[in-house]
Amino acid sequence: MRKLALVLPLLAAACAAPATPRLVVIETREPAFTVFTPMPPDMTEVKLRQLIADRGATATTRVVSWDGLAKEVAPEEARVVQQRDFPGANLTAGIICLLTKAPGPWGITWNGGIALTRNDYDYARRTFASRTPSAPGSPVDPRGHLAPLGCL
Repeated sequence: MRKLALVLPLLAAACAAPATPRLVVIETREPAFTVFTPMPPDMTEVKLRQLIADRGATATTRVVSWDGLAKEVAPEEARVVQQRDFPGANLTAGIICLLTKAPGPWGITWNGGIALTRNDYDYARRTFASRTPSAPGSPVDPRGHLAPLGCL
């Protein structure tokens, strides 16, 4: 019982909603998806830009403030989504909501889906290469990510 009393506060802290990020990285390296990654609140823009430069990813990576994110998501969605396999999904609002609920990285896929796991990103790559439509319930179906986190 004593061990449980020590573990419960740690579990509660781990499950608590993350703090709203100050900065978000938008990566457009792959044509099958755009990735949005929230940064920890203590990450400075200077340090983040240095990390991006060290990776050699400055041409495909942008840093945006949380306040400016809403203006960035919709144009990115318009750029990357080439086919709408999940009509009715509000990807812009969904991605912003997801970034406040779970650390991600969250991706908008070429077919109007949302990616989080390696499986999701691999699925997006495969379907992009073959231009295969995705059915409801596929790994990138937005409802599979939005509903559990209360972002529908």
